[in-house]
Amino acid sequence: MKRSLARFLIAAPIALALFSLASPPQALAQPGPTAPDAQTVKLLLDCNSAANCFESTTALTDWISGTRHPSAAAPLLVEIGPGEFPGGLTCGLGGFMLFQFQPLPAKRFDYVTFRGAGPDVTRIGVHEDVWVGDTWAIGADGCNQLNFEALTADGGTYGVFWQGTGSSRWLDVDAFGQVAWYDFLCPGGSQGPQQKHYVFSSRFESRGGNQGAYVAECGENWIYGSDIVAVGANLPAGSSPAAVVVADQGDVRVFGSTLRVDGSGATNLGGGIGVKVGFPFNGQAPGGGTLHLHGSIVNVSVAGSAGADATGLLMHPNASVPMMAHTAEAAFNLNAGSGGDVRRVSGPDAESPFQWPAGTDLPRPNFSSEDGQDTYIETDCASNGNCNGAGTETHLMIYNEARCATSKWFDSTTGCCRNELLPACKQ
Repeated sequence: MKRSLARFLIAAPIALALFSLASPPQALAQPGPTAPDAQTVKLLLDCNSAANCFESTTALTDWISGTRHPSAAAPLLVEIGPGEFPGGLTCGLGGFMLFQFQPLPAKRFDYVTFRGAGPDVTRIGVHEDVWVGDTWAIGADGCNQLNFEALTADGGTYGVFWQGTGSSRWLDVDAFGQVAWYDFLCPGGSQGPQQKHYVFSSRFESRGGNQGAYVAECGENWIYGSDIVAVGANLPAGSSPAAVVVADQGDVRVFGSTLRVDGSGATNLGGGIGVKVGFPFNGQAPGGGTLHLHGSIVNVSVAGSAGADATGLLMHPNASVPMMAHTAEAAFNLNAGSGGDVRRVSGPDAESPFQWPAGTDLPRPNFSSEDGQDTYIETDCASNGNCNGAGTETHLMIYNEARCATSKWFDSTTGCCRNELLPACKQ
């Protein structure tokens, strides 16, 4: 038995070597040929010799820009399968802001739809710019009619990065980055937005950055039924993350969506801001930016950080460029940390009427807003103006700090400040 085993141990490697020499190596399957005018192509982890199929984003965008050249008359559909595809999807970006250098050619194309298998299963990974170290999942400069559907863009620095001109549509897309969305660098100075983007049923989430989850400085953005959230965890102490930032030529119009600052898991935030208007990133003059927010909610929750302020809408206090915010029919839910202030509106140039729920006390402790923007009905007032539970009358209160420096609320029923008693308050 031992001799037979010894013979086997000697003979087996020899036989295996002879078999290897006699057997030709098996070639890995390569993607099949791609028709230059294909209307639909695929991006898969393994094409398994299929035609009109690519296994990398680089090969795909090389073919689109170098061979296919989509147009309005001949658009292209890219069906992306499950899996993570590193390298990002980049259109029109070469040297990335270092315009005198072009280490890579700018692959530009229009009229392309990138359709994934769902944001939970199709993930576009990081593209890294070798000159400045920034990363993004989807980046574009001057590209038009690009559509992105049913995928995740997870980009490190930026989930989506769009500079210059262009247009796009987004449906069922999740985007993650220190800044989840950033459009900027309008050409030609102050001529209004130079980009147009439509967003439907998508999510933009900032992770590890406090500049803003959705930042618009050049684009006209129409956002429907989407979720924009700035995550407060893992930020430097004293940070005040913002959900949306609009400045310069940016124009953001939001309908039926949520704008959130999620402070759960954070204990050292300085505050949280739902929307900032007029605070540019790149050295432009302060101000600029247009916001329309309707049928949506601004939810800022930083209750886990003692002393953290919760601000709903922050307008630049010293803007030198016109700016505007209109938030009729938007809801605000603001939860500050212990001892922190609740500021629903702070700064000029906002049209933001809001009625707080009726009740027997102030809407929030340590509350502030802009005069004339906020109202509520107090339900426990007496006819003489005592609203500390002395009666059952309902009095309409209007925020008016200029008139009522102490209470900040003007009692429209008595014509005096809240809890100033008649008849003395009229004298």
